[in-house]
Amino acid sequence: RTATMTPQKKKTERVLEEDELDDDEVQEEGNNLSMDELGEYLTEHYPEFEMDGEDIMDRIREVVVLIFQSVWRKINPNRERNTFEVFGLDFLLDEEMNVWLIEVNTNPYIGCSSSLLKSVFTGMLEGCARKCLDPNFP
Repeated sequence: RTATMTPQKKKTERVLEEDELDDDEVQEEGNNLSMDELGEYLTEHYPEFEMDGEDIMDRIREVVVLIFQSVWRKINPNRERNTFEVFGLDFLLDEEMNVWLIEVNTNPYIGCSSSLLKSVFTGMLEGCARKCLDPNFP
């Protein structure tokens, strides 16, 4: 995806990924790993790094805190009450096990192409509702 794409040609990363996969790969359920599964994979295939899913999540949390600390005054400049926004953050894990932020989306794709994503997104949306809606509509 490039910044010069017109909105009509823009696709979500998920759709672009599916375009690049073979038919049998698209049919697999989501091609996603939980953090526990990622940790097991790393332990099995890259034991020299001595990392697990929790180590990676710790680094992701650090990056997320830095991101929102740097822009918190700009997210809701008019300080409107009773509003919320869902952000999508895309990360990459390189061959040295460094966590890199790829991008932050203000309109993230919330498709449930696997049971794992369904569980993650359901929990996220329920958490948003509990935190943002329940106090105002008891």
